[in-house]
Amino acid sequence: MWRRGKRELDSKPGDIDPKNHEAKIDDIFKMKTSLDFDIEDYKFQPKMSILELVFAETKQPIGFIEFDLGKYTNKVRDQLVKTVLDLKSEKFPGCQIYIYVNISLLDALPE
Repeated sequence: MWRRGKRELDSKPGDIDPKNHEAKIDDIFKMKTSLDFDIEDYKFQPKMSILELVFAETKQPIGFIEFDLGKYTNKVRDQLVKTVLDLKSEKFPGCQIYIYVNISLLDALPE
């Protein structure tokens, strides 16, 4: 589930491999959002999103990551980038999430 404020997007369920304890969730989240742009610093302001993993059957939390859309928009645009983020989880400490980020601007930046 992807959550930002009160908005949520559900994803397909993934299966956990009992041998290596890896889970693959092959899903694409597409969203449009607006970001505040600081003309003086010429960069986008922070805008946090949360990607939360839950067990499909019980909806109990596995863990979550916090993802700053503004930070990624300042660094990377119009290309697909693999990002590794640490999962915040009491049940599964030390886990990581691999996501692919592709950010496209719908409007030109101010000059």
